Amino acid sequence: TTATTEVNEEAQPSSKTSCSPEHCECIQRLTKNLHFHQQLQGVSNYKAVMEYLNDNRNVQLHDDWNHVLFVHLGDKLTMSESQQQFELIYAQLMRFKTLKACELEKCVAFKRNRRNREKDHLADLPSFDVDVLDAIHCHLLHSFDTGRRSKQDDEFDDDVKGNDSDDDYCGNLRKDRVLQRILSRTRMAWQRGASICAADSVQDVVQQQQQQQPSKFVSAINMDDGNIDQKQAEVTTKREYSFGCLSRYDIDLKKAKYKNLKEEVLKNNTCPIESSLFDKQLENANKFHQTELAKRKHITVGHLMTVILYCAFGTLAYEFSKTFRKIRLDETVDEVKQRNREFRHLTCLLTEAVNDYGDAIGSKANKVGRYYHGISTEMVFPSFKVIFNCPTSLTTAMNVAANFATENGIVLELQKDSPDLRYFNCTWLSCFSNEDERLVLFSPSMKLHNIRCTRMALTDYS
Repeated sequence: TTATTEVNEEAQPSSKTSCSPEHCECIQRLTKNLHFHQQLQGVSNYKAVMEYLNDNRNVQLHDDWNHVLFVHLGDKLTMSESQQQFELIYAQLMRFKTLKACELEKCVAFKRNRRNREKDHLADLPSFDVDVLDAIHCHLLHSFDTGRRSKQDDEFDDDVKGNDSDDDYCGNLRKDRVLQRILSRTRMAWQRGASICAADSVQDVVQQQQQQQPSKFVSAINMDDGNIDQKQAEVTTKREYSFGCLSRYDIDLKKAKYKNLKEEVLKNNTCPIESSLFDKQLENANKFHQTELAKRKHITVGHLMTVILYCAFGTLAYEFSKTFRKIRLDETVDEVKQRNREFRHLTCLLTEAVNDYGDAIGSKANKVGRYYHGISTEMVFPSFKVIFNCPTSLTTAMNVAANFATENGIVLELQKDSPDLRYFNCTWLSCFSNEDERLVLFSPSMKLHNIRCTRMALTDYS
């Protein structure tokens, strides 16, 4: 099996693909690359990696990884099937004699992968290929260690055909107990990862959480004085609850404050980044553009660039998302649109990336049963239909939602509702592919299937 024949979203094999982890040539090549990468973890000079991954190997590395993400772990599999495939891949890696089980405490790749990219210095940056290998290494070898995945017996059986037990009291009680176990384990794993990383890496993320700066997987409610997200339900229709008050028709590129995306990202008034970091990410976008998946999607470098920026720079993503929501009770929609002008190019390109180059959630091939998103505080929803009129990161993994959930917050369990909803699968562009990120923006409604309170789940009733 080759990556180039099966990576296209429209031509992916079904979940019953004959490509098994034991015989997959892509996984075999990735295993050899991971072995080489592991031998050089303590080496600061990345020239050897760059020489090893020449131009042909570079593209093949990405195509092989995309094959694993979309064929073995993709949305055409149920979550239990994907989990089973992941465990088979992990077992296959561990059978490779020269590839050792990696200790998290000593893993240079893990520390490097979890660094704060907004504080990067160009002279110290690893090469693009090392960054990608770090991400693959952390996904395949450390997802269990860091709580991104748990063993299959701890997963929610959401996708079992004909299983409606989660709609009754016993089913919910069972799921709450599973959530309690997941929260307990993932937070212990997260704290473990934070304690072994140097400053400017995972500790920065933990400090941000302690300072109540949310991740992309948690919508901040009442974060700032006068934030009225909780009260916006009063001004939306009674049939659905909306995150954000803008619509796609409110976005006029002619009214952008800056000439282009680069000027916007470098000169905006809230969280500008350095020119060297922008140029580095643009270089990465051009390399992603050479992959078979990008060619089959016919996606442009500019659209790839916006997704990369959103995934890699947390503060930028946070400040950008705020320009879609009211921050004062008396703020008008026109005032929100005026604030959004600060990121108008980013808004337009990201909207197109999601809705023009993304995947249809209503596709018959999509077998993902649940999507998860956190809210920073407990709240009451006036409707069982939710729309996301601001950039919102969903995850298909309950473990990831539990990782980022705040202690007094809630986790939304969402189902597909409108077949017209589209999302962008960010895993192949993100440095944190094991977060299983799906980006939505200006989406039709999703069904609010369940709300899980982390405060109650974290309470030990034994």
